[in-house]
Amino acid sequence: MLVLAALATIPGCAPAKSPEQRLQEELVYMEYAQEPLIINRDEDGYAYTNAPQETWLGPHRFMIPANYFSSQIGPDFQGGVTMELEWPALKPLPPGRRRVMSMPEFYALVQAGLTYVDKLPWYESMEAGVSPPDDDPISRQNPARQISHRTRDEEDAYGLQRWIVSEADRRRYLELIKDQQPRRYGLPARQDTPDWYLRRDAQGHLTTHIVCDNRGLPDGVKIEGERVDDDPAYSRSTSCTHYFAIPKYRTLVTVDYTRVLLKDWQRIEDTIRANLDRYYVGEGEGWKHWSQR
Repeated sequence: MLVLAALATIPGCAPAKSPEQRLQEELVYMEYAQEPLIINRDEDGYAYTNAPQETWLGPHRFMIPANYFSSQIGPDFQGGVTMELEWPALKPLPPGRRRVMSMPEFYALVQAGLTYVDKLPWYESMEAGVSPPDDDPISRQNPARQISHRTRDEEDAYGLQRWIVSEADRRRYLELIKDQQPRRYGLPARQDTPDWYLRRDAQGHLTTHIVCDNRGLPDGVKIEGERVDDDPAYSRSTSCTHYFAIPKYRTLVTVDYTRVLLKDWQRIEDTIRANLDRYYVGEGEGWKHWSQR
């Protein structure tokens, strides 16, 4: 308390805002609200709400409820957008729940980071995830990074092509690098090499790219009804990182979730797209405030 009091007396150092001041700031865009206001307070009196928060993806302006964000407050101090949904409903947690969530709630969390892409066409950004530019003729053949040196599995999974690093892929690359500097080139053990799940559109553009822990590893968690519970037989859970594009907003989305939720990849994409459409309010130049920081 003495430190805070001292800081408040320093010229140019703004005093800490009270919970009520922060609440009033959070309610400034209530005219855009699509749901009844919810206010939940924590033990310190801080109010968490579902009030709309101004959000920018490039020139695209959205008014997204505060409890959709991972902070349950709004975009971060640089305007970054990370949202969270709770499986199976794929709805946001109630305001304030993020701070006291249970382990089943944590395992069921679907976290999505959204990034506006203004330089490259969206499909080039997506393709770089499976065929990254590489001037090195040896690392360009690394199946852990290049789809051209992976093997497509005979069986698709949940409507997605599965691309794996087969034993033949692994041996071929190990033979290639055996006389090279060991620290410069390498390939993880086969069981640790992630699997890729891909979907392309009619034009051949990559629209979905999901990287999951190798299917040879145990899930580590299990679905029981509408809960995702810890599996006591294992010490860690497997996960997926899911990339897809929303071309109408020139936005790339990176989603993280436990691997047992991979079966709902399409519903996850559809829900995130629908949420952006629902809370979109138009275009403007407010995003330049963040880009100039």
